[in-house]
Amino acid sequence: MCRYRVCFLLLAVLLGCDGVIGQGGVGDPDGPRFDGPGSGGGPEGVGSVAANVMHRLNKTEYRNTVRDLLGTSLDPAETFPADDVSLGFDNIAQVLTVSPLQFELYEQAAEALTEDVLTTGLRSNVIPCDASESVCRDDVIRAFAARAWRRPITDQEVVRLEQLYEVAINEGDSVDDGLSLMMKGILLSPHFIYRPELSDNPNASQP
Repeated sequence: MCRYRVCFLLLAVLLGCDGVIGQGGVGDPDGPRFDGPGSGGGPEGVGSVAANVMHRLNKTEYRNTVRDLLGTSLDPAETFPADDVSLGFDNIAQVLTVSPLQFELYEQAAEALTEDVLTTGLRSNVIPCDASESVCRDDVIRAFAARAWRRPITDQEVVRLEQLYEVAINEGDSVDDGLSLMMKGILLSPHFIYRPELSDNPNASQP
C-alpha cells in the first residue's frame, strides 16, 4: 500500500506511456509477419508474430540494467519468477508478460535499489548535488530518467516526477523520502520496465 494520500501522482507516472507504437496487427496485411522456415508460431498460428508488442526486460536484462544504471551490487531480479520460454528463448516479447506478482516484486526491487543508492556511496553517482535545491533536482531527474528510460525526457515528464518529490515534502517527510518516491516512480515506469524500439521518425507508418 502506498504511504501517501495522493498516490494517483505515482500512478500517473507509471501509466505514462503515450502515443502509438507501430500500426497494423496480426492478420492485417500491413502488420509485421514472419513466415519463413522455423518461424515462431505466434498466438494466431504457425508463422505469425503478434504485432505491436513491447519488449519487457527479462531477468538477465533487468539485473544488468540496474547494475549499470546504479552501480549497485544488489540483485533483486534473483527473486523474480522465471521468464516464460518460447522456442528455447527467454527474451521473446510476446511471452514476457507482467503478472500482479511480478509487479509486486518490481515494487520491492525499486524500494531496495532506491534505499541502496540513498544510503551508500552510490548516492553521488545519481545525486551529485544538494537535492533540496530545485535546480539540482531538475538536473538529477533529467540525467537519471534519461539513462533509466534510454531516451531524453520531456519537460512535462520532469514536472510529473518533481510532483512525486513534492508529495513526500508536503506530507512532512524528508528530502530523501521525496527522492526515494521520485526514483521509485522512474524505476516502476513502463518506460524503464519495457524497452520499446522507436523509429527516429515519429510519424513513421511502419512498425
